[in-house]
Amino acid sequence: MIDELRPHNIHDIEPPVEPAENVSVSVVIPVYNRSELVQNTIQSLAVQDGFDNYELIVADDGSDEDIKSAVEGLDVTYMRQEKMRFGAGRARNLGCSVATGDVVIFVDSDCLVKPDFVARHARWHEPGTSRVVIGARTHAVMGSDDDLVDYRKRLNRRTSNLRFGTEIFRSLITANVSMPLWLFHEVGGFDERFHRWGGEDTELGWRLWSAGATFIDDEDNSVTHQLDKDPSGGAEGRERSRALNRGLMASLIPHRFYRPGPPATIPVVPKVSVIAHDVPGGTATQTWEELQEQPRSDFELIVVADFDAEEPMAGASAGEPRLSFADDLARAVELAKGEYVCFLNGHAALGRQLLTEMIKRLDQQPFMVTGTVGYRVDGAEGGSIRSEAGAADIDAGWGETMPVCWFVRNRELVKLRLAGIPTDGLWKRCRDYDLNIHWHSAAVRLPGATRRARPSDFSHMEPSRRQLVEEIVANPKAVGRVARTYLARKRGRQAHSPSESSNSPAKATGGSPQVSARYVGWTGKYNLGDEVMLGALRQLMPWADIRTEGEAGKLLLLGGGTLINRFTYLKWLMHRDTPRAERAVIGTGVASPEYWGLREEPKRWIDWLQTCVYVGVRGPHSYDVLREWGFKGEMEVCGDSALLIERPPHAEKVPGRIVVAPAWTKGELWGGSDESVVGALSSATSLWLEEGREVAWLSSSPDDDGQVLKIMERVEHGVLPFVQGYSDHQAALHLIASADVVVGERLHACILAAAVGTPFVPIEYRPKLRDFAASVDAEHLVVRTDQISGQELNERMHEALDTDMDKLRTRVDGYRRALRAAAARIERATIG
Repeated sequence: MIDELRPHNIHDIEPPVEPAENVSVSVVIPVYNRSELVQNTIQSLAVQDGFDNYELIVADDGSDEDIKSAVEGLDVTYMRQEKMRFGAGRARNLGCSVATGDVVIFVDSDCLVKPDFVARHARWHEPGTSRVVIGARTHAVMGSDDDLVDYRKRLNRRTSNLRFGTEIFRSLITANVSMPLWLFHEVGGFDERFHRWGGEDTELGWRLWSAGATFIDDEDNSVTHQLDKDPSGGAEGRERSRALNRGLMASLIPHRFYRPGPPATIPVVPKVSVIAHDVPGGTATQTWEELQEQPRSDFELIVVADFDAEEPMAGASAGEPRLSFADDLARAVELAKGEYVCFLNGHAALGRQLLTEMIKRLDQQPFMVTGTVGYRVDGAEGGSIRSEAGAADIDAGWGETMPVCWFVRNRELVKLRLAGIPTDGLWKRCRDYDLNIHWHSAAVRLPGATRRARPSDFSHMEPSRRQLVEEIVANPKAVGRVARTYLARKRGRQAHSPSESSNSPAKATGGSPQVSARYVGWTGKYNLGDEVMLGALRQLMPWADIRTEGEAGKLLLLGGGTLINRFTYLKWLMHRDTPRAERAVIGTGVASPEYWGLREEPKRWIDWLQTCVYVGVRGPHSYDVLREWGFKGEMEVCGDSALLIERPPHAEKVPGRIVVAPAWTKGELWGGSDESVVGALSSATSLWLEEGREVAWLSSSPDDDGQVLKIMERVEHGVLPFVQGYSDHQAALHLIASADVVVGERLHACILAAAVGTPFVPIEYRPKLRDFAASVDAEHLVVRTDQISGQELNERMHEALDTDMDKLRTRVDGYRRALRAAAARIERATIG
């Protein structure tokens, strides 16, 4: 039974106070020697408060010590096997072979448990559910050598207590885990090919994960190791064993953590299962041949067809483990063993990079559930249908209940199948998750808008594209260079090298970056504030190669800007998330629910924030919103990262100068009228000019230029000094530093003013300006756009002239220290 049809491991399961009536438990304890320790373990299990429907099974892995005598007189079932190298997995299987409980709990032979240990495990397992409950473990000796404890704590935090990501299966520890006994047997128990320490628990975790089980973290139910070191030889011994197990792990677990690329040999478990359906009679051979041309060899092909109809192929390939036949689509789905499943209409022909590119995209975006591609369609105008909408139109023309070609994570497919979703409803149900990634490439060729004879080659391609394909086929490693050269030729310009990309980080002092980091924020839109924030963070973290595209690398960084409760950013984070990356929030603002309403489900944000190594928000109002939402983790107001910007050298004040930075908001502001702001600024500008002051203008975005020119025209004072700060950041800083006061509707005009020591008047078109103003004790200077007038702006400007600059500098310096401390903390967590 599936608890909830939600993607990945997302759930809101809370256990009942008491275990289900009549649920029974078998506790299996594998042991090798350690006779005194296992006696202590059994004695701690012998007295369990409020629950007595359990049995204890000791599985002896051929000990030299007399374990049977040591447990004699204790209420346990004793089983023994002959020693064959490392046999903990075999011993656990032996114990489960005689277990009679509904639920099996595995405990190590040197662990002590709490009096409610069995009951806590039992209560999670309601009849019919397939849950894997993972407890915590500690050491009796403080400072013990246990890198595994630290690793699992990090994994739990990074996955929001095992809810997000695709690496949750790695959390399974056999020192403290429970699951339904039927589920343990159904997935095949522990793999007995592991003859060294480690790996057998993770591999079982992979099969349980692939079977659709819900993994649950119960860190309050902990066991205590009696030893300060385990018999694996400490961290060094474990690392040796991991290295020796690496080949077996890569063969059995296709996840990219264990199989980062195409394997050298054909593995036991494929990366992708290709299900070819609606196959024209006798043409499965072509699909098989196209798959063999793929750079990835770790696939299997399941052909939905009559075995006899595919002779002689079927008979000739009977010994090929990667090829099988199924009578119908439902059976093919049951047979699929890959991490991903590719559904392929048998009329389609595969481009050579299809598997490689789709695997890469799904690996790199672990929160995505499905993947689709573009098509090359014979007879279609232009030949290629690359967009997602265009491909959907082709799919509709084929009259299918699913796309001609699509990929899906097999775990999600298993859960849907167990929930009773019919095969013709799989695509629709997956699509409802709205977690699809589309590859804009004509990677699959179709004979037309409807079914007809299958294409056999790519000879119809125009010469330049055909040459490209032929060159890539001849030298797959040259695909990047060939594609860049082709596109450059097509666009009539020379290709540039990746090192010249606009995405390359700004040069930073302090040596070469040691880790890659993915920045999530509003960038690349010619916005002064957003680009200055990004540049400041790059200077703050010279140890990180901070990029705005690609994978998370070692660090996923939610940067400055009002990004929380704004529709887009949580989804972006999820798409790029991975448990191997640290996560941090630094200087981010929360979109005020008072103005925006609830744009996103708060609980989803709270779950993600709990995975972060550091959470620092821009201002006190952002802090308060997150606390009101229920975020209880460690958090501080660290200020905006642009506060790190120093006053430009040799910048001089221009007496009497006022710098005005308006914004064009497209009507999205308090009061709903950009025109009222233009009117108020025009009136205030006239007042200031009458006082003999100089008024200069700053636009932070190309959108603001029109507002500036409109106000100048109304003031009728000729052309006033005007800096387009979005195209010249240094000129913007010098202008702000030269002013007596900055009057800013744009947030970062005010933030940069505070950074360089210039008083400011925030025009609150949205609550984010008040949030920042409150962070530097300037909330009394805020003017809201639904209450704005020229006179009000003039009064606030004169009030700002009396700003206590020592107090402002103290606040800014405090945030600079907080940001530097945050960067050091993130560095320690990311690099060590």
